[in-house]
Amino acid sequence: MSTAAAMIVLGGGEGRRLGGVSKPDLVLGGRRLLDLVLDAGSGCAPRVVVAPDSVEVPSGVLRTLEAPPAGGPVAGIAAGLALLRAHEEEQSGRDPEAGEPEDGAADGPNDVLVVACDLPGAAGFIGPLRAARAEQVGHRNHGGPDGPTGSEEAAGEAGADVRTDAHSACDGVIAAHADGRRELLAVLADRAALEASIREGGARDRSVRSLLAPLALEPVVVPEVAMEDVDTWEQHAAWERRAL
Repeated sequence: MSTAAAMIVLGGGEGRRLGGVSKPDLVLGGRRLLDLVLDAGSGCAPRVVVAPDSVEVPSGVLRTLEAPPAGGPVAGIAAGLALLRAHEEEQSGRDPEAGEPEDGAADGPNDVLVVACDLPGAAGFIGPLRAARAEQVGHRNHGGPDGPTGSEEAAGEAGADVRTDAHSACDGVIAAHADGRRELLAVLADRAALEASIREGGARDRSVRSLLAPLALEPVVVPEVAMEDVDTWEQHAAWERRAL
């Protein structure tokens, strides 16, 4: 596995509060939300978009969708992880029918950045998350402090299991508000830990909070505006005013 991070952008929601509009295709400041988020994660590879076929994706970006559709964000994350593994097996020439390699992972990135497509300020949190994760992994590899720096109370906001053993206390990082609340779809986490949680708890019609519960995630406080989503037309208008 490599030290780079893959990226999964979730764009399969129904956009009900926006009148059913395709969120990935929603234009803000002259650009689609999807393109803004993908550009923010341009340092990640591979990048996967979880969205219907009607959503165009840039060249070189992978696309998938949970089957059947509308299974919720965890189902989308599971579909994205499955495509990453299939892509890596194809690239390495492995036979997909041969089963998983002995270490339980294909030859690809250790970590995956999971981001919702309706977070146009993603550039404001992706850099801090990647820097914090690099420091976290460095501490772990060099025998330094490797537990979450946030309090147990803050960790509980996402249902995180704060563990103390050295091998499980570095599952990743998650964007957080100054008051400790976490943005559950702005997370950079160990792929194997996410896959294990999906195997244990399933994927469809499951909350992201429960998916992340078994992971020890360190909260990283980022600018508030970076985590403001576009879930209503009022929020879209507010972002338009910022873009101008």
